[in-house]
Amino acid sequence: MQLRIPGPTPCPPQALQAMGQQMMNHRGDRFVKILKSI
Repeated sequence: MQLRIPGPTPCPPQALQAMGQQMMNHRGDRFVKILKSI
């Protein structure tokens, strides 16, 4: 991954793993459940 900002930018492995997952449907049940919890 390359971020187009000055300097080296380390990215934690957890963030790289999260970015590699399929996006969540904002109209799906999973999103609604998360939204209601906050």
